[in-house]
Amino acid sequence: MFRVILDANVVILLHELEIWEKVCSQCQIYLSEAVVAELKYYEAGGQQKPIDHEALRAAVTVCSVTVGELKEFFDQFDPTYQQRLDPGELESLVYLFKQTDASEDLIICSADAIVFRILGCINKSDRGISLEELLQGIGLTKKLPEQYCRGFRIKWTKIGQEDALQDRGKRSPPGSGP
Repeated sequence: MFRVILDANVVILLHELEIWEKVCSQCQIYLSEAVVAELKYYEAGGQQKPIDHEALRAAVTVCSVTVGELKEFFDQFDPTYQQRLDPGELESLVYLFKQTDASEDLIICSADAIVFRILGCINKSDRGISLEELLQGIGLTKKLPEQYCRGFRIKWTKIGQEDALQDRGKRSPPGSGP
């Protein structure tokens, strides 16, 4: 069973594809408080349908982190990375990495380039998964937009790895400069 932190865009698409309940039944889902706050509605049949927060909270583990933990994680990146991170992505990544070694099977699923770019930059590419890969792992196949697919994850993870090799993305520790 996958233990996975989902970003808001993934949760919305799962609702739109009408497979949210199926994924919840086959995965242990984590959502950050910031992601839950972002989830308002999804599109179905050309109409906006509200996301039932009571049912959502009953189906997942809602996680939170401290302001200090958010700041510490955020501050390790340069402005080119910082400006791309939204609160849900930031809180989800902080939660992912605040877990103990026993929780290393916890992964993050997003469709935002910055999430995979950060994972590549900090040499943690094994902690990310595309929605396509997640669905395949539980026996579901769906035609998905590019940003939800394995190729997108790989592309942006490699860019993050290249950034790290070229001293981009992460801030230099104080006192390490010329």
